[in-house]
Amino acid sequence: MMYLITRKVRIGKIDWAQSGLISPEKMKKAMWGTFALSVFVGFYLASIGGWPIVLIGLTSIAAGIAYTGGPYPLGYHGWGDIFVFIFFGIIAVPGTYYLQCGTVNALSLCMGAVLGMLSTAILVVNNLRDADMDKLSGKNTLAVRFGKKFSKIQYSILILSPFLLPLYIWWNFENELSVLITIFTLPLSFYLISQVFSLTGSDLNIVLSRTASFLFIFTLLFSAGLIY
Repeated sequence: MMYLITRKVRIGKIDWAQSGLISPEKMKKAMWGTFALSVFVGFYLASIGGWPIVLIGLTSIAAGIAYTGGPYPLGYHGWGDIFVFIFFGIIAVPGTYYLQCGTVNALSLCMGAVLGMLSTAILVVNNLRDADMDKLSGKNTLAVRFGKKFSKIQYSILILSPFLLPLYIWWNFENELSVLITIFTLPLSFYLISQVFSLTGSDLNIVLSRTASFLFIFTLLFSAGLIY
C-alpha cells in the first residue's frame, strides 16, 4: 500500500503530477494525509498484534517514503520489484494471519509468496510500458537496466510460478484437491503472457488492468479452495 501511495498517480497514459493536474504540494499533502490515516488505523491493529505490527507499520511507512524520496530512491534503482514482493506478499499475508492467530506458519508464508509474485507482475507491466520514458528520465527500473525482453521473461515467471505453490501446499498441508482450483485460470495466464510479448507502449495498459483482474480471480479461487 505504501508503494502505491508514494508512486506517481497514473490513469491510462496520464501522470497526474508530471502533467500538472496535481501540484507537488498537493501530492505531498495527500501522501502525508494517507500516512496519518494509516497510523490511526495502525493503533487499533497494534493493540491486537502488539510490537510486531508496530514494526511492520513503521517499516512500511519508511519503505513508502524511501521508494521515491531520500538520497537513494529505491524505485529509481531497480529495487521496486523486491519491495513489492516483500510488502505486498511476504509481509502482508503472514502479517494478516498473525493478527488473526497470533503466529506465523509455513502455509501463510507460501500464500504470501503467491500474492507477492502476482503483485510484482503488475509492477513489471507498468515498468515495461514506461521503460523508454524511464530511461530518458534516469529511472533505472529492471526494465531499463536489463531490457524489455528480461521484463517479459520476468513477467512470465511471476505469472506462472504461483500455480506451483498450490501443488506444494496441497502436498504438504492439505489433502483436498479443491486447493488446485486455481488451475482454471491457467489459460488466462498464457493469454496475458502472449499479450506482454506482442504489445508495446500504451497498449500495455490493457495488460496492466487484466493482470490486476487475474490477481483478484486467482486469489478468490485460491481462497475458495482452502476454505472448501
